[in-house]
Amino acid sequence: MADIPTLLNAIHPVDDGQVITADSYNSIKTCLQAIAGALGGSTGGQTRTITLPANFLPVTGATAWNVRVGFAEDSGSSSDGWIPLSLPEGAVLKSLTAIGLKKNAAPAGAVNLFAIPINAGDQHLLASVNLNSVALNNVFTINVPVNVASSLTGLLTVQNSQFKYVIEANANFSTAAASITIYATQVTYVTP
Repeated sequence: MADIPTLLNAIHPVDDGQVITADSYNSIKTCLQAIAGALGGSTGGQTRTITLPANFLPVTGATAWNVRVGFAEDSGSSSDGWIPLSLPEGAVLKSLTAIGLKKNAAPAGAVNLFAIPINAGDQHLLASVNLNSVALNNVFTINVPVNVASSLTGLLTVQNSQFKYVIEANANFSTAAASITIYATQVTYVTP
């Protein structure tokens, strides 16, 4: 991109009574984007990733995760928990990532991204990381795209006035020792 003085000089002057053309408008927009970028501001359309520690809140009626500093382990039996998300209005959700370690074979487990209407408890599943087939004793990083039915594509755009967003993690099995450790979760989105 050209430097700011060059972009300023490219703005076409307009006199009173003249129509502002697309060229005039676009040259002003390009210059403002360059100024915002130089000041460290966002010009929109940038991919961002929010990383969340596995600080899972308990789910009533379920066994809580054992939350430690920087990670969470299942309780040695079925565990369930959730993390609230704060996402920018208008962001377009792209993917969910789970980072962790699987120490014992487990029949079921998942990390899920949900949109929940603010006036109801209905959950809309936006992405799910399946932990069932993860290799044992290896740190995993699994990334899955946000994917909804065509009738729900409006849920891909963050609408804080209509929905709250959460990550939920569950591990469903019965062993003597912890089997799943979650180090972090990530949500990737494109800024408006």
